Amino acid sequence: QVFAREAEILRELSHKRIIRFVDTGADDGRLYIAMEFVDAIDLEDVLKPLSLKRRTRVVLGLMRQILDGLAYAHGRDLVHRDIKPRNLLVSRDDGKLNARLADFGLAKNFADAGMSQISSEHEIKGTLSYIAPEQIVNCRYAKPSADIFSVGATMYTLISGKTIYNLSDHETPIAAILNEGPVPLCVRAPDLPRSVSKIVDKALAAEPGDRFESAEQMRRSIEKLLR
Repeated sequence: QVFAREAEILRELSHKRIIRFVDTGADDGRLYIAMEFVDAIDLEDVLKPLSLKRRTRVVLGLMRQILDGLAYAHGRDLVHRDIKPRNLLVSRDDGKLNARLADFGLAKNFADAGMSQISSEHEIKGTLSYIAPEQIVNCRYAKPSADIFSVGATMYTLISGKTIYNLSDHETPIAAILNEGPVPLCVRAPDLPRSVSKIVDKALAAEPGDRFESAEQMRRSIEKLLR
């Protein structure tokens, strides 16, 4: 069911910032999805040696690209539900870094929230260090604002090298996430410009209504910084 849903979703998407669907088929009884080939680089290896200033600028540039693709998906009533560093494919083309959003295996149509039966009432889908609190409580009703949170969490990790929560000290990570929330980015990266941490903080707001209104709005905010 997950395989068929991902193939169906990918057929609908055609955007330069989203991995392109090619075909589906079966080989020796195994189903497969053929996607465009991306000569991806290890983003962590690229970012690690950079100064905080340079690393932040690179991350902002990549997330601006990802938000462009995400705005396109949201415009088609689709939420990704699993945005994290591993699902960003980055390539180096003519000396420039290009990012594409991959893995729509958990994506769903938010306009039909709760009707598809893809997710059960109390099921958690996504990766704990990157998903929004409301997605933990009830992933069936995840909206675009949940993806905004995940973009903020991804930016946080790529810039600081740490995840947004202090989970290692807790026996029940879900309770810690819901009760304590993210560690402020300024604690992880005290030398980061306030203008950058404000964008991340807004994306990581506990209440969906306090986040950016859309992926496009967040993209424009990042673009202003890059200018």
